[in-house]
Amino acid sequence: MSDSTSTTPKNPDPLMTAAACAEYLGLSENFVRAAIRRGEIRSAKFGRAVRVRLSELQAYLDASAR
Repeated sequence: MSDSTSTTPKNPDPLMTAAACAEYLGLSENFVRAAIRRGEIRSAKFGRAVRVRLSELQAYLDASAR
């Protein structure tokens, strides 16, 4: 018998809130929101909600690496 409690597959590239991005980066939410406004971090807007794909956050980190 199989376990059918987890029928939803994990998303390998989840959408994250600005707060989740800030926690992931160890930075303030205000810094993340400002970077999104400046276009440094690509995002998607759903009404008033702004979301960032984990892959876009990784791209930002790669571009910022020295």
